[in-house]
Amino acid sequence: KPLHVHIARRVEREVRKFQEPVMLDVGGGTGEPGLTIAQTLPAAEVVSGDIAPYSVPTGRMAAQKLNVQNAEFLVADAEDLQFDEDSFDAVSICLTLSLVEPESTLSEVFRVLKPKGSVVIAEYGPQVALCQLHAAVVTNPAPKPRLKSPSQTLIAA
Repeated sequence: KPLHVHIARRVEREVRKFQEPVMLDVGGGTGEPGLTIAQTLPAAEVVSGDIAPYSVPTGRMAAQKLNVQNAEFLVADAEDLQFDEDSFDAVSICLTLSLVEPESTLSEVFRVLKPKGSVVIAEYGPQVALCQLHAAVVTNPAPKPRLKSPSQTLIAA
């Protein structure tokens, strides 16, 4: 199965505790995994952001073609997210951390993540063969965590 399907399933498990979850897909590119997450979680509001302005219309057109009503696509800088603190119940980051400054991106992600919210990360690592993938789920405890010591649970992607 495609990676975005695995990410959507993991996000679904993480947001079950919320009745109408609001989630952010960082670096959503042309729509995935945000579209699959929105389809998997019809009660959720999914915001998919990417720094590349040309990708946003592609995501919007794909949502329209699939009749996905609960997904929004916008230009967003992962290192400077223009959202209020504690805005999202979950955040997904799929194959994006290697393209940005990871520390500032994760700092921003935790800033916009609600207490007890989850971050689902899937990323290729520098010492990992291309056919393997690192994936982790990090839960945001209250108060806000320090980046050097978040609790992590590895998952199979």
